[in-house]
Amino acid sequence: MDDAYPVAFGWNFSVTHVLTAAFFAKRAGDLETQFRNTEYDDSIMDQHLAFVTGSIVASVFFLEAGINETFSDCAGEFIITPTIFVEQLTQKTRELMGELWRSPGFGRSSILEKYETALKLASKKQFSKDDSLRQDVQIIISLRNYLAHYKPERILSTFYGFEGDDRAGLGKQLAKKKFELNPFISDDYPPFFPHKCLGYGLAKWCVSGSVRFADEFHKRMGIPPRYENVRNEVLAV
Repeated sequence: MDDAYPVAFGWNFSVTHVLTAAFFAKRAGDLETQFRNTEYDDSIMDQHLAFVTGSIVASVFFLEAGINETFSDCAGEFIITPTIFVEQLTQKTRELMGELWRSPGFGRSSILEKYETALKLASKKQFSKDDSLRQDVQIIISLRNYLAHYKPERILSTFYGFEGDDRAGLGKQLAKKKFELNPFISDDYPPFFPHKCLGYGLAKWCVSGSVRFADEFHKRMGIPPRYENVRNEVLAV
């Protein structure tokens, strides 16, 4: 074994994350179907909220892991260089992306900045600020950040009903989107965001929105998505 050498393998967590997001969304939907017109206790509400928020968070995990894996592949960190997922890129593009991946400060870039940088280095069309796919993903990421860095907000009871702070402006943005609201929350209480939003409909919207954005990114880059083999399972939520 004196002439043995180490072999580096990588794990594609982006696929795990998108499957997780889809699984949690489906479980939230199952609970809504099962208990929509029947009695339920707080434990059902707790499970439902856990599945919905878990799906939202995992959708963003999928996006970030996916772009990190693409850059990592270009850097040649694992056994096959280049991997089948980036071999369609030019050698120059892979070198530029690999060099940037190894730079100390790149890890601090935002998720969307990483996607935009990849497109720029590959001389591909970038997402414009008014692109609906980009806008939806920005909302999904902001929603994840709202949940991850949550700061308690007031709910005000007024003559006209209930109002929330909505400091992040997410309520106004989500109100323009089409998805089913949380059936466990009364129409009279509480405010639209976050309570009425946090249901299967929003979880499904986040999963599909993140996949649509990733699909378009891979199309523009001219590379195959890692999640292709689980696409049908993911989109069946």
